Amino acid sequence: PDLKDSSGAASSPPDQSDPFAKYALDFDAEKPRYYYDTSLPMHRRMELLVLDLQKQIVCALEEQDEGGAGFKFDRWTRDDGQGYGISSIVQDSPVYEKGGVNISVIHGRLSPGQLKSMRARKAAGVLDEDGEYDFNVAGISLVIHPRNPMAPTAHANYRYFELFRHDDPERKPILSWFGGGADLTPSYLFDEDA
Repeated sequence: PDLKDSSGAASSPPDQSDPFAKYALDFDAEKPRYYYDTSLPMHRRMELLVLDLQKQIVCALEEQDEGGAGFKFDRWTRDDGQGYGISSIVQDSPVYEKGGVNISVIHGRLSPGQLKSMRARKAAGVLDEDGEYDFNVAGISLVIHPRNPMAPTAHANYRYFELFRHDDPERKPILSWFGGGADLTPSYLFDEDA
């Protein structure tokens, strides 16, 4: 995608031959442009961040997996055209029993059930009773199961979610938040590690 695009328009899925080819970012730069370019909407910056993180994480994991076949990529687009994702999977390698590092970038209209739930929680008072709302979300998730039983399984997911009025031509977020977390799950527990 064009890094100068600030329209907030949905991105198309990456090129089928190289999952990172379409995102002409300088991954070796000290800080990628999306870190400091505030002309880009936050959801667009988060999209670029999760794409960058996926590449960095997959490259680092493959570097540790000498002799492994590497990650396999599956690029998908939602049937309704409202988003895309890249799943990257490794299985039966010398270092990893199996693992995945996946991203998704989704947008659409909030369903009545989602609106009801949000109104019942923190969004009460912000959402009009009869208003229609759209959302953008971008996230990354990973689960890595090492072959070594002394190494813990790693799990993480991070996402950015924003909500805006459907009839707002500027698509200005009225609610937004980051969420997620990470954990390590040992196969064998040692008290000094806990």
